[in-house]
Parts: sequence; structure tokens; C-alpha cells
Amino acid sequence: MGLAKGGSSGSLGGIAVSQQFYAEMLTIADGLLKQYGMAASLRDNSTGVLRACTIAITDYSPRDAQTQLANPTERTVLFAAGLGDIPNKAPDWQNEQLVTYVQPGGTVINEILSFSQPLKLYSPAGIVVLYQTNVKL
Repeated sequence: MGLAKGGSSGSLGGIAVSQQFYAEMLTIADGLLKQYGMAASLRDNSTGVLRACTIAITDYSPRDAQTQLANPTERTVLFAAGLGDIPNKAPDWQNEQLVTYVQPGGTVINEILSFSQPLKLYSPAGIVVLYQTNVKL
């Protein structure tokens, strides 16, 4: 995972950073999410078709349920960009829902969560390393 001299994607402290560097960052991000995250699915709202993905829920934001008239937790989720069915099609925050499973095993549905904001892409040099968004019940 070294920095390449003479690359064309940018520079880091006077050293040019190659596309290979960002491809390696994708591999590392996917590996970390696979190791510390969990298997989940994206469910198409119109067809019910499930697509496999790997996620990590990194933050719970409790809110006052009485004033929000909603579930008191909103979660920040990271999606592995190179695992499951995500490389073929990014999550569609308007037409899909996130399905989480009881862990370990990942076969019994735990929750079905709706996206509450558009996806944020982490994509240096045009290579998507991961996606981030918020979901809620």
C-alpha cells in the first residue's frame, strides 16, 4: 500500500498518488467492513427483490420520540462499495430499504429500515471506496 511517484490522480505532500493507491483503499475498506460489519440486504420497494450488501452501523442518534413522532433512533450506516451486489448498482436511497438480520448467522430479519437522506460517496480519484447514509425505522 505504497504511494506511487509519478502517478496521475493527485498528490499527497508532493508525492503523486496513483489510482492503484485508491483501489487498495477500496480493498482495505471492504476488508474492515467485512470483518467488523454485518451482512444485510437492500430491498427494492416495488418488486421486493433483495440484493446482498455488507454494512456497519456506526452511530445511533437518539431523539425525543414525542416531538419527532417517530422511532427515537436514527442510524448512520457505512456500505462496503466492493462487496455483495453493491459494485453492480449503488444503493438507491429513494427506491430501496435496508434489511438487517439477527446476528450471527444473518438469516432471520431483524429490522427493515428506510433511508432518511441521500447517499454520501467517498470516492477519491473516481473510485468509490464506501457509501454513507442515515436510516431509520
